[in-house]
Amino acid sequence: MRHENSDPHVREAVGYMSPSRGNCNAGFTLVELLAVTAIILILSSLLMSAIRGVRLRARVVKVHAELKSLSEGLMIYYNGWERYPPAHKPCGVEGEHSNKYPPEALEQRCVDMIPKDIFNDGPTYKYVAPGPGRWNNAPTVVDIWVPRNYPDYQGERYNWNSDRRYSSQEKSPVKWALWSVGPFSQVRWYDVDNEHLPVPKRSWYRRGNPRESRKSVGIGIITRLSNGRISP
Repeated sequence: MRHENSDPHVREAVGYMSPSRGNCNAGFTLVELLAVTAIILILSSLLMSAIRGVRLRARVVKVHAELKSLSEGLMIYYNGWERYPPAHKPCGVEGEHSNKYPPEALEQRCVDMIPKDIFNDGPTYKYVAPGPGRWNNAPTVVDIWVPRNYPDYQGERYNWNSDRRYSSQEKSPVKWALWSVGPFSQVRWYDVDNEHLPVPKRSWYRRGNPRESRKSVGIGIITRLSNGRISP
């Protein structure tokens, strides 16, 4: 015969529970387990997205630091030669090294090294300066596109007719420009002329809104100009 302790203090101390009440709280239901799983997946997705954003921002910050260092090399070159190094146009079959950072700055020891673009596997950061340059190692004249009425208007809107071509460092309001292809790596060598890269802001990377950056003609470059203006 089964004996139940009738003393309420003893029943409370040992956590006594009748069989009928215990069966009602025997564990999680399937719906509850699915709900918990869904919440964990959502939180994990948000966490991974945040981590990717932090990593991307760290890489963008590194690019800005390296572009600043390379710009200092250009200034050292200018102080010695009273002009900026020549720009190099397409080299190779597809021109993947087009607009490479000028090796003349390294040869004259204006920089210790020329880092590779961390968003572009292989080639260096890009550089353009109007005036005498090199096209596949042959002399040429290099142009740069600058928005009209610059810097009051910086080319935010999609209006290529508002840009003006300069072929002289003396006349151009932007003496040189450095840039990275950016996290989307969509820059092709002919975009420099076709899309008037890299001065107009419409092609710049937009921090905090990568989808909008990608809409800007699919480019989103990270830029530093001779007058100190930089992309976000």
